[in-house]
Amino acid sequence: FASPELLQEKLGLLPGSVTPLGLLNDEACDVEYFLDARALSEHEFVSFHPNSCAATVTLHKDDFLRFVEVVAKHKVNFLLPGSE
Repeated sequence: FASPELLQEKLGLLPGSVTPLGLLNDEACDVEYFLDARALSEHEFVSFHPNSCAATVTLHKDDFLRFVEVVAKHKVNFLLPGSE
């Protein structure tokens, strides 16, 4: 969680429109990305807002992981149920 100012500075996003696709804007990789492991183990596809609440993008879970790790150059930290 972050303040509106930090969201804007690091991801170029406003509260309410935060999305993993905003990692593209974090060129310094300052943001740590956490994902509930069940999101990928229980679903073939994941959906997100494309840096705007006006639309939704759906990606296959393999394409999403490739985006985060290769394109956005971030590590995915998986949260396991009960580890919060």
